[in-house]
Amino acid sequence: MKRLVRLRAWVALAVLATGCRGLPPAPTYEAPIAGASGAFVVYGDSRPRMAAEVWRDDATPGRLAVIARIAELRPDFALNSGDLVAQGADRNDWAQYDRETAPIRDAGVPMFAGLGNHDLAGDESEALRNARARFPSLGRLRSFTLDEPTGVPGASVRLVVIDTNFRAREDDDAEELTAWLRTTLDAAERDPGVRDVLLVTHHPPFTNAAMHGPSLWVRETALGMAKSHWKVRAIISGHVHSYERFRDGNAGEHVDCIVSGGGGAPLVTLNRDQPAYRDLYDGPRGHNILVIRTGPPLTIEAQVLTEDGRWEVVDRIVPGRRRFFSGSPH
Repeated sequence: MKRLVRLRAWVALAVLATGCRGLPPAPTYEAPIAGASGAFVVYGDSRPRMAAEVWRDDATPGRLAVIARIAELRPDFALNSGDLVAQGADRNDWAQYDRETAPIRDAGVPMFAGLGNHDLAGDESEALRNARARFPSLGRLRSFTLDEPTGVPGASVRLVVIDTNFRAREDDDAEELTAWLRTTLDAAERDPGVRDVLLVTHHPPFTNAAMHGPSLWVRETALGMAKSHWKVRAIISGHVHSYERFRDGNAGEHVDCIVSGGGGAPLVTLNRDQPAYRDLYDGPRGHNILVIRTGPPLTIEAQVLTEDGRWEVVDRIVPGRRRFFSGSPH
């Protein structure tokens, strides 16, 4: 009997180990950017509903529609600003992400990603291993840059993707990232081959979300640096599963702050009656992506999935060049 019990225990452990090994290896997402179409996609928050979120609707149809739309558009690349999965340490969550995003990879679209708070959930070391297996650009600082060629020599668009998950990091890490950001923006200002710069963060500097607040670091540090670097056109963020647009500064001399977190997670409610910040957008707010066209001029186009399943362009922004700054979205 004891031998039978030991045998059953060994079989159970073997099955468990085989199940872990049975997960397919991480597919290749990143690839060189050709810049052939003159357009790329930025979106955020594609993670599924968690079991504990019983009050939220299942957003699977919206998430799959976003994936199908990106595959259909065939942009030069797609960048997710974070929250790709519900729990970053769970390899099964990543396996689901791999399965669902296959249409984008099959369309030959390179994919890149920043880190959201959910991507670091669970054991952070394991979560980072899972993320970096797919997105090796997430180096030690978990921040990186991407250059989109525009077809005009010496006129690329540079995306600066910044990790804003400071609750899980030490103060020294935040100081090092601040120094990296300053050095990166200074280099872009001096580089004659860079025409425009976009900052991409997971947490937004402004939001009227009922359950999420803005990031003080993004507003004071990242946006503060943007104001002193002439090439920075906008800050694009996620975290809030909706679409919002704010402006810091006077028209023509401002930084647009765009929240596009409708990539397939359950949609959230915004405080429209007593907003903390002035939202310049007042249209439909379903699942959404940003299609960014290099131009010139650089144009940011918000596309929203309508209730009848169509994709509609609901907002279009041409970020202005700036000389000085004043005012705020309060």
